[in-house]
Amino acid sequence: MDWAGEIEHSGEFEERRKRRRRADQAEPAKRITAEYATPALRARWVLLLVGLVIGFIGGASSIIYLQMSGAKDTGEMSIVFAPKNYYDTEQMVAVSGTLTGPGMAYPNNTYSIACYQEMKECWMTYVDAIGAQQIGRMDAPSAYDIRSWTRNEVVAGYDAPYGCFKTTITIARSTKEVLWVKEPVNQTKPFCKDAKNEIRKFSIKDSPGSNRTLGRRQHANGTSCPLKHSKLLVAEVGHQHQARRVRNRKRQPCR
Repeated sequence: MDWAGEIEHSGEFEERRKRRRRADQAEPAKRITAEYATPALRARWVLLLVGLVIGFIGGASSIIYLQMSGAKDTGEMSIVFAPKNYYDTEQMVAVSGTLTGPGMAYPNNTYSIACYQEMKECWMTYVDAIGAQQIGRMDAPSAYDIRSWTRNEVVAGYDAPYGCFKTTITIARSTKEVLWVKEPVNQTKPFCKDAKNEIRKFSIKDSPGSNRTLGRRQHANGTSCPLKHSKLLVAEVGHQHQARRVRNRKRQPCR
């Protein structure tokens, strides 16, 4: 008996069985690959990928928008004060709006100042937005002596003998602009040892909220009466002034 030939024949048979088994296993994979290679299925995969990308971009954009809108609509800046208003007669000049300038502790605020030629004083008060849906206390009005009254401008001020900054307020009647200047004084006094030795300038503008809701428009031609029903519409001043409190005087209503 030829044992060598029998062994060789058995080895070839086993090799053919392995090749057939591998071919049988590869056949389903070939069929699946052929199915996925069809144009219709490729188009479906492309549409799926495009949908995923668009969904991701849309979701990210929505998150960014909500974060940005939340930053603008929450906190102290969410409070909307009235726009700038100007009122001028021969005997009285009144301005109200937001005091703007460098180093404001509360930039969202509303100030009101009214000057009376006969009384030779300007009266002022203000309120600040100090937090989310929170407004600070409105104190009694402060008084500033009128130093000049002409057809072109009104100048008032307070020299702050016991303060660290004197205040000068100039109202330009032709342009309806306000310049508010705080200058250091008493810098050699112990109570002013921590005061900044610098001149600060401010102006009264439209409020940030009115700019957002009404657009950047001029509101200089005010028509409302600031002394209607004998109630004074007073203007605000800076945070560090020490002006005198207004004495009890008779207030003349607008006609």
